[in-house]
Amino acid sequence: MVDDILGCMDSGSIAVVVGLDISAAFDTVCHQTLLGRLELEFGIRGAPLKWVASYLSDRTISVRVGKSSAAVPIHVGVTQGSVLGPILFTTYTAPIGRLIEQHRMHYHKYADDTQLYTSLTVPAGSSLDLLAHCTSELQHCYWANGLYC
Repeated sequence: MVDDILGCMDSGSIAVVVGLDISAAFDTVCHQTLLGRLELEFGIRGAPLKWVASYLSDRTISVRVGKSSAAVPIHVGVTQGSVLGPILFTTYTAPIGRLIEQHRMHYHKYADDTQLYTSLTVPAGSSLDLLAHCTSELQHCYWANGLYC
């Protein structure tokens, strides 16, 4: 991303970066949607898909402040501090990359951090309109998947 921005500056253009921060991102992943994406978009079937389904199933959460609360079953979310959490979240949000590319924007994404960027030439009206439209569609995509910026 830095190389792209420096290249933009070297060519005399303006670089615009929009940082997207998703609130409680890892906690909102719908397990059924995630399993569907693994199967339909990434071709993961059979035993590997069952392993992931097993990893996601029968999870509970509790709070500990002095003593622990009762465990409550959860049916959404992936563990952020795990090895699989960022990979599963990236899989869950895979459609976002395609949406950004449809708008001819550039992006850098890792887990719940996304930077959307483009170069602008003066006057920048149409390019800014494209960026605004792309950002708006991203927001709707996030909302449709239970994610909130």
